[in-house]
This record gives sequence, C-alpha cells and structure tokens, in this order.
Amino acid sequence: MGRSLRPPEMISRYRLDPEIAAVLEPLAASAAKSPPIERGDWRALRERASINLAFLATLNPPASSAVSMQPLQITVDDGTDIAARWYKRGNERPGSAVAYAHGGGMIAGNLGVYDAVVAEYVAATGVPFLSVDYRLAPEAQGPRPARDVFAAVQWLSDLASELGVEPNRIAVMGDSGGGGVAASAAIIARDLGVGLPLRSGISNAVCLVGPLTLNIAAWRCLGRLGLCGARSYRCRLHNLAVLDKSAIRVPTEG
Repeated sequence: MGRSLRPPEMISRYRLDPEIAAVLEPLAASAAKSPPIERGDWRALRERASINLAFLATLNPPASSAVSMQPLQITVDDGTDIAARWYKRGNERPGSAVAYAHGGGMIAGNLGVYDAVVAEYVAATGVPFLSVDYRLAPEAQGPRPARDVFAAVQWLSDLASELGVEPNRIAVMGDSGGGGVAASAAIIARDLGVGLPLRSGISNAVCLVGPLTLNIAAWRCLGRLGLCGARSYRCRLHNLAVLDKSAIRVPTEG
C-alpha cells in the first residue's frame, strides 16, 4: 500500500502560498514514490536531502556577473583545512561582512548547492559573504560544525583590515539547519571574546533564515533588530545592529 501524502500546499502543518506549493509539487511527488528511510540510516537521509537541495538550487536565478567568488581554505582549531568561498560585488567595501552557514539539517548541503543563494544575497546587498563548508553530522560530533563556522568568523576578524571589513560589523548567518550552527558559532565567539569590543557578543548580528514556514512575527522581530525589512522580507545587511538580549521581543500582530 502506498503512503498517504498531504497535498503540496500542506507539506507542513502550515499552509503554503499557492505559488510556493506549485514549485514544491515535484518534491512532494518524488517523496510519495520513494520508500521510507529507515531510522538511523543517515546515508540515505543525506542522499535524499542532497537531491532535494539540488532541485531547490535549480530555482535560483543565474548568479550576477557583478559578483565574484574566490575559493579558500581555512585552518580550524583541530588543524583541518576546510573549504570556504569569499563572495563580493565588484570592488565594493561596505565595511560589513557575513560568515554564512548553509542549510541541510546539519547532515547535508555543501558550498556548491548554496552558491547561487549566497551570490544573490551579495548581488542584492553589496555585502561580502564568507560561505563555510563546515563538517557534517554524524561524522562531525558535538560542537564541531559550530567550531568550523567560528573559524571562519575568526578568519574574517583576523583579516578584517585587508578585506576592508570593520571588525565590529561582522555578522553570522545561517540557513535552516545552518541557523543552529551559526547561533552556536556566535556563542563560541562570545565566550572566547572574539571579534566585538563592545558588550559580550562576538558579532553585530546573528541572522537565522528559517524554512518556508518562518512566520511574519519572526520577520518583524528581525526587522526591529535592523537585519530585515518587515515588509520587504529582504535582509538589510549594510547596517548591522548589535544583537542584545534586551532588544529581542516577539512583536504582536498588527
């Protein structure tokens, strides 16, 4: 007997916008035909997630010719070299910069799949991004993924003057599962006193990009922090606000 499947507009307990549901319909159809993944089979889970991410990557517009990408190797605290990519728009040096952790549930995803996503952020804002190929679970245990992303923050901080970056305007940003990695990296940096001479935090901001179900209240909260426009839903990365517990309020609707 085949598995029952909710319609694509109800692939979560939230109802998706009809246009988004139509785009995701091929994923829903593919999931209906695929056998269930056995509990604990992380290889199959990674393979399935990688296929889905690759499909979503095809929906991105072509990267702007104004955005350049430089491949890098960053040495982390355990001596391992991990890959990273430095994106910038032309010769602009706005002063701010972002260390970015891709999505994939911490078990999948890579620099290539998120290449067009990061390039679009840079093209739209002019803010340079450092995209990090942090190591994935289950091979990477405990705080290892976060420590890899922290190494990227440290790299940005150490080379700030050379890159035209102001150390107190470095943000950490993560997409979906990468949001948890980014938040953990920010906590590591805060505890080690890296990056920001003001307050006790590392970066001026932590920007966590949720899945399609991210609600309007969360966007408004980010807007009040100066990271995202509540109406435009586009991150404004030129003027990064200091993340302070007292500034975080979940706004009411209306």
